[in-house]
Amino acid sequence: MKETDYIDPSCPFDVSEFRKTPSIPESEDRVDVLDTLKRVDNLYAQMRYEEAENLLEDKLAKAVQFGDKAGELGLLSELIGVYRKSREREKGLDACHRAFDLIKEMGLEGTSTAGTIWINGATTMRAFGHSEEGLPYFYMASRAYSDTIAADDYRFAGLYNNLGSCLEDLNRNEEAMKYYKMALNIVKQNPLSELDAAITWLSMAELYDKMDPRQDDMVENCVDQCMDIFNKESIPRDEYYAFHAMNCSKGLRSLGYFKDAKVLERRAEEIKSEIS
Repeated sequence: MKETDYIDPSCPFDVSEFRKTPSIPESEDRVDVLDTLKRVDNLYAQMRYEEAENLLEDKLAKAVQFGDKAGELGLLSELIGVYRKSREREKGLDACHRAFDLIKEMGLEGTSTAGTIWINGATTMRAFGHSEEGLPYFYMASRAYSDTIAADDYRFAGLYNNLGSCLEDLNRNEEAMKYYKMALNIVKQNPLSELDAAITWLSMAELYDKMDPRQDDMVENCVDQCMDIFNKESIPRDEYYAFHAMNCSKGLRSLGYFKDAKVLERRAEEIKSEIS
């Protein structure tokens, strides 16, 4: 699945995850990042994406005005993903570079917070055609995670899948497949991540087809696993489902699974119609 990442890494600024004392400058005031993200999530649920982006940019401007570096980094982390989805290339790349600079400036290297922001930024770089530039940040995130969180932590799944996509862009296909399988091993252990597993199955199907178009049985098995998950009645048919269903339909069409693609497209449109 090339149109979007399988897990959308985002991270409010959380000082509880630091393993060393960060250098956070004093500011005249601070932006309430957590409250802002709650408001943004509510707008997302209503598919009011432009309003969500405007709110984040307004709060970011205030954080810069206040000299609130912690708030600025937390908001940039969210905006990086927003710009990726809205295909705003210059804003997205600028946000990545500014967030990475803040990580260095504030001494956050080696923390899981930095790792998550690096993944988010590198995923956006990849989306805008900068896979080679983004690749080192995935490896930096891997080192930060390895030092701070458990090996089976769900955050590793987002890292492995997006790293796999980046390696696939660079035609390092065997390495990419290894990371897709590592991501799948983690998401299969989490009952709340079934749609994420479906997306990884589709990524694997596309890669099997790319590596050797004669591997029809491997491709079909991966597609079947993907659709089995999307067809489960226990999975909520919400905005998250609609977003990934629409994006997965593109991958299914590229593989020639037009009937399955139409099913997901119809469901996504029905969900959007109900929400609006």
